[in-house]
Amino acid sequence: MNKLIIPRIFIKMSNHNLDVDKNILVLEGNKVYIRKSLNQLNLNSEFPNNVYVEEIYDDAYKYFLNIEQSVICKDVCTVIDGKALFLNVGDHVVLREFTGKNVVPMVSVGENVNKSTRLVAIFTGKREVRYGLSQADGVVFYFTQIEYKPQKYLFVISQNVVVREIVGDR
Repeated sequence: MNKLIIPRIFIKMSNHNLDVDKNILVLEGNKVYIRKSLNQLNLNSEFPNNVYVEEIYDDAYKYFLNIEQSVICKDVCTVIDGKALFLNVGDHVVLREFTGKNVVPMVSVGENVNKSTRLVAIFTGKREVRYGLSQADGVVFYFTQIEYKPQKYLFVISQNVVVREIVGDR
């Protein structure tokens, strides 16, 4: 992990979650555009098959992920460092949870990992260091801290991630 880049997350729009103040991501063929608001969107030509709405990153897993079945329940896109990472409804994912006094992520969203990759360093109350491993090959699609005392992180890893370059803002 060379530098801190904060990812953004977009979830495929449905009729009931229209919010004109949110940023949107539009997928046109293989081109990806990010727009500042729904006001710039021509709903007749672009709704709803290729429009994703930006959500708050930390809580987004509640909307796109079925934790019990380890499957994606809404089309979702994570944006980081000029790249858009897509997962579709029904895609199976590997979930890894890590709990400890202090949990420090050692990978970034978008990074390729294998079964033995160290995802986190866990500092225990006894001042010991343990490492949490991936246990699967794939791409780190998403991770977030889901509890604070003790710290608990959730990682979403998948081999089904489709990566596209972001063309720009329109």
